[in-house]
Amino acid sequence: MNLIILSLIILSGCSSKFELSSSNIDVIKLYESEDFEKVGEEAYKTIGSSTDITKFVRAIESAEEYKGQVDMGPPNFIAMIEYDDGGKRDFQLWISESSIRGAVTEIGKGIYYGIPENSTKNLKELLLD
Repeated sequence: MNLIILSLIILSGCSSKFELSSSNIDVIKLYESEDFEKVGEEAYKTIGSSTDITKFVRAIESAEEYKGQVDMGPPNFIAMIEYDDGGKRDFQLWISESSIRGAVTEIGKGIYYGIPENSTKNLKELLLD
């Protein structure tokens, strides 16, 4: 009985960081970033296939919150997620060719997350090819 209660407590604390679900995302538009703002009106890359959207969501959701103060330079990309219902969410991504671990934050939230090595590798293949 105690094991069941402990398991429920642990599971209830394991929620999605950004509450992203690939099933209701229409498209992800990536823009190059300069000084924390997107550069230009044209997207650097558009992710529209369900397979690639799922890869992106899994990588972002695998990120772990940075503890303490974070001193980040400008992000490499702004990711604009557009939903089937017309809703939108914007994220800043720190991913480059030399990245071992990337980073992500949802614009306006102020919480930064480190992306694990394997997920960073997957994002690099998706974003930088």
